[in-house]
Amino acid sequence: MIKAKQLIGKPIDASDGDIGSVHDVYFESQTWNVRYLVVDTGRWLPGRKVLIIPGAIVKPWHEEDSLPLDLTQDQIKSSPEIDTAAPMSRVAEDILHRHYNWTPYWSLMTVPPPSLVTASDEERREAERTAESLNGERLLSAKEVREYRVHANDEEVGSVADLLLDDECGRILFLAVTVDGILTGKDVLVPAHLVSRVDWSDSTIHVEATRRAIETSQEYTPAA
Repeated sequence: MIKAKQLIGKPIDASDGDIGSVHDVYFESQTWNVRYLVVDTGRWLPGRKVLIIPGAIVKPWHEEDSLPLDLTQDQIKSSPEIDTAAPMSRVAEDILHRHYNWTPYWSLMTVPPPSLVTASDEERREAERTAESLNGERLLSAKEVREYRVHANDEEVGSVADLLLDDECGRILFLAVTVDGILTGKDVLVPAHLVSRVDWSDSTIHVEATRRAIETSQEYTPAA
């Protein structure tokens, strides 16, 4: 697994030269799928950040000092500018994907309505609501979420210390949570699929588990 803290700051290279370093990771809170790496282009393109999908990373790369991309510097330099400090619109994402000829991830997420023969009106409406929410979800920042508080079913537990990604940088698998109270300083692993809601308006993450269950989860040792 890959620790977000280690990934952020890692140098990143186009096929023909250095372009900067990983500044952040954007993901969806419903699926926990990683959608973009935010690249700080540093001195190469001063004052600019660009978005790259995980699929653009050339594999294998885990033993490399930098992340290699299957993109050229010219492709990245001519990519549409996106304000990474503001919520990203689907229009902006579509322009970005068209520039690189990437397959839009949202085109693979449409949930078909239940069969008209077997589904009730309420089931059809629920399917339509689900599809709409999947196709318009706000992307979250890994750097921002590392400051979020974690709430169990029964009470507050602690805060997010780190996020652990799969080896393809395609999905967040676990949250490393620092537990408050008598176990202060202990970090445990909470599977991302147990998260029921991420409330970005008040910086909280809600987990479908009790505080006791979270406290006794597998301990996380960052140095390991």
